[in-house]
Amino acid sequence: MRNRISSFHTYSKIALWVAIFTLILGGLIFLSSILFPIDLVYGIGATFIVLAFLANVIILLVMVTRLLITPTFKENLFSIYCLLINIPIVVGYIYILSS
Repeated sequence: MRNRISSFHTYSKIALWVAIFTLILGGLIFLSSILFPIDLVYGIGATFIVLAFLANVIILLVMVTRLLITPTFKENLFSIYCLLINIPIVVGYIYILSS
């Protein structure tokens, strides 16, 4: 049972770091696209959105699976929340850049 608990902590930490990393890097790309409105920055941003989406979906599926297996771990819910909070932020970035 001890190994099982430590693996949950590891997955939660990975999910949190990915959520924080994608939020910070996405924010920096968003700011650079406002400061330097060239096609290269938009291409980097679009590529980042696709890669971040894939990484977040994979980690989200792992976290939801872990939550279904053992629903008593609150850090799984918090990690899922941190991953999902990136969605409205990205939608807001896309809305601002498209207008």
